[in-house]
Amino acid sequence: MYIFVSHSQNDIKEARRIRDYLESRSFEPILFNLKCLTDSDDLSSLIKREIKTRKWFLYLDSRNARNSSRVHDEVTYAEALNKKVFKVNLDAVWPIQKIALNRIMEKMRSEK
Repeated sequence: MYIFVSHSQNDIKEARRIRDYLESRSFEPILFNLKCLTDSDDLSSLIKREIKTRKWFLYLDSRNARNSSRVHDEVTYAEALNKKVFKVNLDAVWPIQKIALNRIMEKMRSEK
């Protein structure tokens, strides 16, 4: 199952850990680290296309993400498309994040 993962570029290390965890459980997260995009850029057509074609949208919530207009635009776009938006709090410790991810994966599998 493909999942679009929205995150702040400043959280790339944590985002990669979550990507790796999802992949280890047979999910296929789409994680972009496009340094060419800045918060002032419009949401690129590539990002829009990827969000549109994925059933699942995972928002990695953090202070960085909340301060990123790009992440805000991604979440807003996903919600406008009526995508199921799941959220993981990056400010939580890893064991709590894993619990949240396990619950999210369970929901995704049940709604397959």
